[in-house]
Order: sequence, then C-alpha cells, then structure tokens
Amino acid sequence: MSQKIVSTKYSTASGFIISIAFVFSLTSNANDFASLQQKLIIQNDNLLALEDNFGRHDFQLVEPLTHLAQTQFDANHFDDAMETVSRALQITRLNHGLYTKEQYDLLAMKIDIDIRRASWDKADKSLRHFKWLVENRFEGNDLELLEALDWLANVHMQGVIHDKTDQRAYHLIAATRLNEQAVHQAQILANTNSRFYAELLYSLTEKYYLETRGILGGGSTAYYLRLLNPYSALVDSRSRALEVRYRVGLEKLTMLRAFLQDSMQFDSETVGMAELYIADWKVLFNKSNDINAEYAVSFNSLKDAGVSKEKLDQFFSQPAILPRPVLSLSIEEALAVRNSASLFQESELINPVNSASVQPSFNLSLYEPTQFLGGHAVDFSQLDLSETSIDDWQSIRVDFEFDPTEERRVRNGVYFTKSHVSANNLSLIGQPGVENDDLRQALAHIKTLSFRPAFFEGKALEGKVDLDFRIRVGDAYPLPSLVMR
Repeated sequence: MSQKIVSTKYSTASGFIISIAFVFSLTSNANDFASLQQKLIIQNDNLLALEDNFGRHDFQLVEPLTHLAQTQFDANHFDDAMETVSRALQITRLNHGLYTKEQYDLLAMKIDIDIRRASWDKADKSLRHFKWLVENRFEGNDLELLEALDWLANVHMQGVIHDKTDQRAYHLIAATRLNEQAVHQAQILANTNSRFYAELLYSLTEKYYLETRGILGGGSTAYYLRLLNPYSALVDSRSRALEVRYRVGLEKLTMLRAFLQDSMQFDSETVGMAELYIADWKVLFNKSNDINAEYAVSFNSLKDAGVSKEKLDQFFSQPAILPRPVLSLSIEEALAVRNSASLFQESELINPVNSASVQPSFNLSLYEPTQFLGGHAVDFSQLDLSETSIDDWQSIRVDFEFDPTEERRVRNGVYFTKSHVSANNLSLIGQPGVENDDLRQALAHIKTLSFRPAFFEGKALEGKVDLDFRIRVGDAYPLPSLVMR
C-alpha cells in the first residue's frame, strides 16, 4: 500500500500562498509503487546530471529536489524525503538568505513530512521557526500574510488531535492565538472586505468553542487553558473561563454581522445567516431564555432578504449539530453542505414535519474527529471519503429524544452544565463492535452534543433522533479536521 501525494496550496480559506502542501490518501495499486520506483530512478539521474553542470549548491537544483521529495514521500520513503527537502532548504538559504520567501514552501513540506512520521517534536521546531518568520520577517503581500497565519493555525489544530496528550493545550492555544492574530492583521491592513475575513472570524469562534470543550474535560489541558498568564500559576475559575470564551465568540459573530451589513460585496441574506450563527452560539452556551425568539430574528431577516418560505421551511425542518462545521452565507450554500453527503445524508427526515403537534423523527450521521474533545462532532457528509476509508470509522447507533423546551443537566467531562439542546433518554441500538471503554466514552460524549432544533411555523420541535455516531479507529490517516474549510 502506498501514499498518494497531491500537490495543492496552503489549506486556507481563500486557498493560495504556498504552492506545496500535502493531502494524504490511501491507494493499494501495486503498479503505482513500481512506477514510483522508476520515477525515483529517473529523477535521481536528472538531479545528478544537473549537479555535474551547475554544482551541488546552485539554486536551479531546488525545483528538481522538491519534485524528488514529493515522489519519495509518495513511495513512503519519509526519511529520504526529509533529507531531500532539508538539502533544498539549505541551498535556498545559501542563495537567497535566511529570511526570504523562497523557503516557505520547503518549510511547509518539512512540517508535513514530520507530521506524517508522527515526529511532532521536530515538526514543532519547524512550526516555531516558520511562525517567527511570519511574525517578524515575512515577505509577501497582505493576503499572503493572512493565509500564512491561517495555515499555521490549522497545522496546530492537527496537533490537537495527534500530538502527545500534554501538548494538546499548547496546540489549541497556539491555533486560537494565530487565528486571532490573522483577524487583527486583517483589520490593521484594511483587508476585511472579503469572504476570507468572514471565514477567519467564524473559524475563530469554533476554536473558542473547542477551548471550552478542553476546559470541561478537566485535567492538565483544562489547567493550561485556564491559566491567566503562561508565566504565572494564576488560574481562572472554570465558570469565568467558559464565560469569557462565550463572550469573545459572541463578539466575533457580532463583528461578522456588522461586516456583512456594511460591505457592498455581500447582500442582506448573508446578514440573516450571521443572525443564525448568533442564535446558534447563544443556544450552544444555554444563554437564550427563548429559543423560538432567538431563531425568529434570523428567520425574519432571511425572509426579508427574499428567501422563499419553501426554502426556509426546507432548511429549518431538520435539526443540525452545533456548531456548524463550515460558514455558509446563504440558505442555498447551507442546503448544499447538508446535501453533499459522501455516504450518508447529514440529516434525513423520517416523518414529515407538517404539524407542530406531531413529533417528527430524524436520522443523523456524525463523526467525532477526536475523543480528546468530547461534545464536538461533525456531519459525516463533511468527511472526505476519497482521503480515508469507511473502515477507519466504527459505528455506534443510538436513539434519543430531543426537547428544546426543557432544560436539563448535562455531564460535560468532569462538570455539569445546563442545556436545552442536548440528547435525552439515550438508548443503544444493537451491539456495536467497539471496545467497552470506547463505547462508554462515546455514549458520554453523545450526551453532551448540542443541536440546532428543527422548526415548524417558527416553533422549535420536539423529536426523536436515530444517530449513527462514528469514532475513529486507532491512528488511521489522513488526519480529520477539527475546523473545516
């Protein structure tokens, strides 16, 4: 079995700055491996010929070295790929200096290779150096700077899932701070009139939410997330740490709404979508005294923007996991996300919603990117099955009742919180082939999930949900994402 490397751009919202990053997908074609070996021979021969003509340190060697490194990675020759990339990086610095942008691609390659080798200590050294370059000696335009910060934040989000347990808080804090820095830089550079800026704001709120999951989980992660100053032992109270993240998240969503209102680039429907995310945020943190009133603001705003009642009824007729994994700026976009299932539909209505007095039933399919952050799940339709296998995910089927009119106590990790939008009367369907400890943990996490209710005629509905909940088996690659793009 071999790994296929796809050359792509930085994994950022607007999608370009560094021309080399890696997306990993599994392939079992033996002929591919044979062709890779032949390709390696040809590339090595070409490199030797160039060395004979130009010497071992000429900058013209960088491009063939880069292609060779990609092929070596594709053939699972990770050590060789790292040696090749390191040599290309050395040649780049010899020819162009220590701080020039020509090295950015190669640093990104080094980081990706170390992540794939699970060498997070080495990856972190390159991450810290790259971060220093971006913050202190960056060469590039304003948009490239924002994308570099966003890319670094997303790499740290991979570390939240896959680095050692005692490094997860570090990665989560670093990802949040880099996202905050990107938003701040966009404001300073007056580079805020774009969808990328909107996505930076939205992804920042998701990171605040993930921090709350880490705090509720307790242990050393919660301790580091609650530290008031990394150089002191002063720790914020749990309740205040959660409240701070709720408030700054609400502030960012309010900024998103104001930005969309003031921008000539976006129409009034986008403002209605921002209102929807504000309602989601309040419900997620149980800050709403009237769920129907919260969502009515969005419903009316979208209706005033010209969205048809048919589309609104279609959109609000099904529940959805919170927070939403991607920013949608129109009902059509949001419906497309919901209907883009690669295996299952995100939410399937079993019994039609045609009366507020009839309790509907729904099917939901979700996956948990990491067991480390219980209470965070993503629509299964967002899992790219071209980059992973369904066999990498074990299924746990449960059904539960959902009543947004009733507040209940929910055990979140080591603490209890209150919620109107979490599961009630949960029961297991069948006997999943999951270890008992994993099953108990998954069931505990399902109970802490939050959902946007389904609505009929502006009223949040009670209902029954049949949930297919997927957890990852072992350390299967590629890496799932915590914050989607």
